[in-house]
Amino acid sequence: MGIAGICPRCKTEKPVLGIFKFKYKDLWLRIFCDGVICRNCTKEEIIDDFEEYAGELIKKTENQKVVSINWDYYKKIPIGKNHFKINQFLESLGVLSFKSNGNYEIVDGAGHCCNPKASFTDNSFLFFREENHVLDYVLQVLSPQIENWDWEIRKIIKTIDHNDFALKTRS
Repeated sequence: MGIAGICPRCKTEKPVLGIFKFKYKDLWLRIFCDGVICRNCTKEEIIDDFEEYAGELIKKTENQKVVSINWDYYKKIPIGKNHFKINQFLESLGVLSFKSNGNYEIVDGAGHCCNPKASFTDNSFLFFREENHVLDYVLQVLSPQIENWDWEIRKIIKTIDHNDFALKTRS
């Protein structure tokens, strides 16, 4: 439906568009409201995901933040319907991001990204928000393979998006 209508789930609230944070079980969760369902329904979805996946995925928390993820468990999740949902959950925890700017990526010697895939339907990747998460991923998932090939971890400092490009080309 969209922002103008009523939330199709609860049928009482107006959908919202934007990002907001809330605290749940001593962790701060960041969620994106897509303008289709309301804030409360979006929050309920993230809490449901938390209850379903947190026990297996989160290895350690400190100071209301996730410090370690069970990447071995993550890699065993079949790519499909729940894979994207789990990626959204890890984004809400501040572990992964769909955006590259300011985040980390693992690149092999041929320039191929070795980060987790965003979904099974396209060739997009997720980026690690913090150095400790990318290092954990390398140790838990890639370490048996990386001894024999060239690779590096990059922090993406600046990206130029379509808005930046439009501004630069108009000048």
